[in-house]
Amino acid sequence: MTSKPLAATSQGFGQGDFISIAPAVCERLLGEPSGRSSREWRWGNKGSFRLKLDTGVWNDFEAGEGGGVLALVMREERLDKARALDWLEQQGFLRRRAEHATNAGIRTTANSSDSPQRAAKNGNSGTTLDSGPIESLRWIRRQILPIADATDHPIRAWMRRRNLWRDEIPLPTSLRWIPSDAPVFRRTHSGVGAIAFPLAPVENWRASYPETPSPSAVQLVCIDAAGERADYENSQGSRVDKPKFGNARLAVWAIGDIRGESVTVCEGAADALALGAREPDPVVAILTTPRPALAWRDVLSVFSTVTLWPDMDEMNMQGRQPGLDSAIALAQARKLSGQSIDVMGVDIGKDAADAARESPLGDIDVEELANFARDLKAEGMAEFEAIRYASTLLK
Repeated sequence: MTSKPLAATSQGFGQGDFISIAPAVCERLLGEPSGRSSREWRWGNKGSFRLKLDTGVWNDFEAGEGGGVLALVMREERLDKARALDWLEQQGFLRRRAEHATNAGIRTTANSSDSPQRAAKNGNSGTTLDSGPIESLRWIRRQILPIADATDHPIRAWMRRRNLWRDEIPLPTSLRWIPSDAPVFRRTHSGVGAIAFPLAPVENWRASYPETPSPSAVQLVCIDAAGERADYENSQGSRVDKPKFGNARLAVWAIGDIRGESVTVCEGAADALALGAREPDPVVAILTTPRPALAWRDVLSVFSTVTLWPDMDEMNMQGRQPGLDSAIALAQARKLSGQSIDVMGVDIGKDAADAARESPLGDIDVEELANFARDLKAEGMAEFEAIRYASTLLK
């Protein structure tokens, strides 16, 4: 059933504001349209997602859903109405007033005469970001740093506290680090830095291996020196622990060589790390609820076998568990297309990261690991993948 667009006039915006930004918001969330006309834009191989340009109303005919801009942001970013409005402002689509000109690394141009004073107060310099979320993503692409593989690095503490990764295994090359004093945080970060997870389409990861592809989006996980979750304050005054920059739709973060026929799929980056240290198959984290199911079925169609570890979300007010429900829908879609899929974790009622907390990583003989990895490298396996793969078989 198609829902009515969510009205937001009480928040200081008129319906016309949302109609005017609808095409840009859809393009940010859904990617390049598959078809355009003067009346509507379409997405999907069969054009099953439609945006009507005159009303700003969208319809996802496969999912049986629809609405306005706010409803789309709420669905794609998994936000409530208030946070969806915040997202639209943070991403530069809406500006309620000049005081909202600054958020975590994203500064818009204000016409007021006090903007230089405001810039000085915020510590702006030539290295800060002045052109909105696109420039923020470009800056992150340039600045994210490989993590020094030191045992006292905060990310090692984060992994150790959550029992995610083995100390004897190098960190994934696709894992990056941004210190808290970086311009993207503008001194609003409450921790020591953020782990950066670069996201890109599956085909880009496959084509670029063993390098990390240029990301279409980056998700950050902010942590403090003890490895606990930290956050930063955005322009609306709320604390955010997992900021995301760019278009993350149908993009993944990967651990290992995903050019083969089998892959494990999970939702969160912590889930991917837990699985990557315990399972021999490469892992992709989609960092969002896998919907619509048919779109993710098509993305994962390059793999003959997929193992799913769904997020075991709390039951919502409608009596549904979005992560599990979406994973089951994806499993059904793959089975209907004749492809193999297994759904794991349902019986234990935990996602992979939760299960890892109660599943200690056993000791592995370092010399045996080195010898096994050397043999795998002699067979043509990349060094990181050889060590990771060997450790999962020796565990």
